[in-house]
Amino acid sequence: MRMGCCCGSGPLPRTKSPPRPFIRGRSPSSGPRPEKGVLSCRDLVPQRERPMARLPDSYIDQVLARSDLESLIGQSVELKRQGRNLTGLCPFHTEKSPSFSVNPDKGVYYCFGCGASGNAVSFLMNREGLSFREAVLQLGERAGISPPQEDGPDPYEGLREVMARSHRLFVKNLEGEEGRAARQYLDERGIGPEVRKEYRLGFAPDAWDRLVLELGPRDAPKGEVAGVVVRNEAGRLYDRFRSRIIIPITDDRGRLVSFGGRIVGAGEPKYLNGPESPLFHKGELLYGLHEALPAIRKERRAIVVEGYFDRIALAVAGIGEAVAPLGTALTQEQIERLWRACDTVVLCFDGDNAGRRAAWRGLERALPTLKEGRRLRFLFLPEGEDPDTLVRQEGAQRFRTRLDEAIPPEAFAWTMVIAEHGEDAEGMAAAAAKLKGLADQSASPILGQAWRMAWAKRLNWPIHLLGGQSEGQAPAVEAKPAPSMKPRPAPSMRYVRRYRLSEDEQFDQVFGSLLHLLVMEEEAWRAVDLERVFELGLPENPWAGPFEELVEAQEKGVEPQPARWLGHLSQDRPLPPMPMMNEGVEVSVLARELANRVAVMVWKRHIQHLSALYQQDPKANRDLWDDISELQRLCRNGLYPGQTIRD
Repeated sequence: MRMGCCCGSGPLPRTKSPPRPFIRGRSPSSGPRPEKGVLSCRDLVPQRERPMARLPDSYIDQVLARSDLESLIGQSVELKRQGRNLTGLCPFHTEKSPSFSVNPDKGVYYCFGCGASGNAVSFLMNREGLSFREAVLQLGERAGISPPQEDGPDPYEGLREVMARSHRLFVKNLEGEEGRAARQYLDERGIGPEVRKEYRLGFAPDAWDRLVLELGPRDAPKGEVAGVVVRNEAGRLYDRFRSRIIIPITDDRGRLVSFGGRIVGAGEPKYLNGPESPLFHKGELLYGLHEALPAIRKERRAIVVEGYFDRIALAVAGIGEAVAPLGTALTQEQIERLWRACDTVVLCFDGDNAGRRAAWRGLERALPTLKEGRRLRFLFLPEGEDPDTLVRQEGAQRFRTRLDEAIPPEAFAWTMVIAEHGEDAEGMAAAAAKLKGLADQSASPILGQAWRMAWAKRLNWPIHLLGGQSEGQAPAVEAKPAPSMKPRPAPSMRYVRRYRLSEDEQFDQVFGSLLHLLVMEEEAWRAVDLERVFELGLPENPWAGPFEELVEAQEKGVEPQPARWLGHLSQDRPLPPMPMMNEGVEVSVLARELANRVAVMVWKRHIQHLSALYQQDPKANRDLWDDISELQRLCRNGLYPGQTIRD
């Protein structure tokens, strides 16, 4: 059955309704828009911000066409030919038998062990921790393809020039007479002339207007925006950094965005960081990450230290994979940036109480990001020592040994909660409750269960007391409530209560997985009719633009082009992982099940809005009830009635 607007009832009169998160829009196959003032089901599109500064699709196509996937993957994976495909050990998870398959003809790969899949761009993103844009440009550079021209000039060009001029002055100051005390301090820390030059260190003298005068009246206000100049209550500008060694801070592309300053002599605060600015967002960046990325990728490990000079000292000693937060506690976004480049993150702290409290905050921030294949470790240094002093005393090899001996999260958490609550009965009960809460926060149920098993063994308690399941235990079944004796609500409200409406993120997850499966598997591509799934309209989502290309291709009978379509779809946001191909499950069945779930989510959005209109004036809008009932029936049966629907 091909449904018309609102299930065949024709255009609906627009009635007054409360604000709702929808904007006008239509699916590629939806035909002409209804006349002005008329509400169509195709108008119900959730609002999202559209991405900016896209790379041209033609450039992505050219890069993918000239990228040799076999050669790219072969640099890090030993591949052996099996028919038309190549196989090897998966680079994204640990395995003993090869389950990683590469199809050079299609330009895609798939791992039957962990589900990793994609094209040359996604391989580079996941293997080296690059963004989509960085991966495409890097592949283009390898293939000798000139990057596309930017849409316009850099809007922050003036601020970047002010930062560059400020930095040149700071470097000049350090090597001049005013920088003598700063150079002496750096020499005492083992940071000689060559290291100072390599890390572009500078110095701001004890003067209120040295930089303001250097920038002049035209650019000093820009310095205020960039964070190197401050305006007092009287409106006068003065230098932010005074009597401080200056450490330049760069973004992930190596561009100067801010400065950090270490006081020379007495004074507080000891360290001063630049403020948030259009160039600098301290919760997103890590000091030294741009320079450390090659070492992080090589070692498959990142070390998070507390200060600038800790990072510099380790790098000078040959341990180049260290980074440091920028004056704030480690954020979840910073941790995610590290996971994109490696599978082990070591948090390095002082061994005193303050260091352990900081480590606990780091654990809480990291918990939502932890899952299988990611290893978080904690390294506590001898009290009174930091990485800078310790690596100079003991040497790099001994420090690497300490890194290898860093403890896992469950051991650190156990030590902390037992120290806090004690080992008597009441203390153990309190500790168990806190440990259970930690396990519940893990992004991986499997990892959380493993922690519960380890803690239950230490406590000598049954694991279910920590919220886990015993071996062979069936999952708990929620008891059904007794039938209510209250009057039954209006039909439309009964429906809204019965079905929990999907959030945008849930829709994106299922829809993205469906798209990933469709472009990778020809059997899935032939099994699902995209126009039928979205004949009521496509909710706005990160892949709405490239999706139109897929619908048109399917209408014309075009065969899937996996590498090319993955490139177009992944630019605004990477697609979620493709569903795992379990043995015995047909690809067509899996594709139709996902299509069922997507269609039901779309129908529920329509039901939510129509029910709200109906409730405002049931008599005037009684015709809507037929539309709501029809959509309810479709939700129960699904788009493909023979397939399983799992809510």
